Amino acid sequence: MRTRNKVQAERTQPRLDLPSTPADAGETLQPLGPVTKAETFAATLTQLVDIEHAEALLYREKLALRSILLSTADYQLIDPSAVPGASRRHAGADCPDIGSDTWLQNIDLAAAELAAATHISTGTAKNQLATASYYTRHYAVAVASLDPDGDPYRGMSAHKLDLFTEHTTDLTNTELEKVTVRVLPHAHTDTPGQFARRLRKAVIAVTGTTKQQERRA
Repeated sequence: MRTRNKVQAERTQPRLDLPSTPADAGETLQPLGPVTKAETFAATLTQLVDIEHAEALLYREKLALRSILLSTADYQLIDPSAVPGASRRHAGADCPDIGSDTWLQNIDLAAAELAAATHISTGTAKNQLATASYYTRHYAVAVASLDPDGDPYRGMSAHKLDLFTEHTTDLTNTELEKVTVRVLPHAHTDTPGQFARRLRKAVIAVTGTTKQQERRA
């Protein structure tokens, strides 16, 4: 009875199906021993952390690619002399108010293509493109910290990047630099809640007020 219970217990232990490579001629493969719950837990946790880091890097790559898409969309304009957003006269029309319109902006051209290719609404595509352009132009340091091994700042997540931009939108370049130095070294260890509180304190320390108070004033 004791032997039967022991065998039954071993059968219920979780095992990792690790990939194996074909043995060379004459080489004998050694069978893998049982994997404990502790080993399974540690391996799974490591994989989850790796996925979190990969998602941050993918988000940074998405921002870069959307920004490029936006800046190059005007290739689609048929008239090589056209300027996106500039006035365009209609043929045979003399009234400037009625007989003219404007060329589509780059963001309209890019959003239409992105929406069709990724099966999202044009409004969502336009918002993604505008966000990418804004982030890459004004928050290059914060975007770079999406790299988990970045230097000097690292460990930013997409959610924390959104928090960072939300709290610093109205800051001058000098103020933004000061807040960046105060908060980004902690991006890889703070929870989103801790990071938001650190941001509020940093903005108050640098400007004397919060963004919300400034807007109400």
